[in-house]
Amino acid sequence: MRHLILLGTLATASFFVLPAQAGWHVQMHGTRDNLSWHDAGGRELKLASLDGTGIRVIRITPARHAGLRRGDLITAVDEQPVTRVAELRDHPSAHRREASRLTVRRGHETLQLALAAGGLAAMAHPHP
Repeated sequence: MRHLILLGTLATASFFVLPAQAGWHVQMHGTRDNLSWHDAGGRELKLASLDGTGIRVIRITPARHAGLRRGDLITAVDEQPVTRVAELRDHPSAHRREASRLTVRRGHETLQLALAAGGLAAMAHPHP
């Protein structure tokens, strides 16, 4: 009987805790050539590197998050060329809280986008 009461108490407590933690959820999928994540706050990012020329921004919400737009091609991080999503995720700045710079091809233009300290880490390894 005590086990049933304990189980009922735990079930009731979890019912009230889950809504409070709903905003903390980040669902992430990644491979060598793909990275996608979204969170309960509506932020979303999908990157793909399919042809070896760079990392394509397939989807990004909110639009222009970190200065990136849908269709942009990330070609370098901190002046180091990147062709695969895995290189972006494994870049040293993706693990530290320091500023980074992305080289991006947008149409016929090449842009330098400055990311604030921790910006690359938040993009490559989002946490709730």
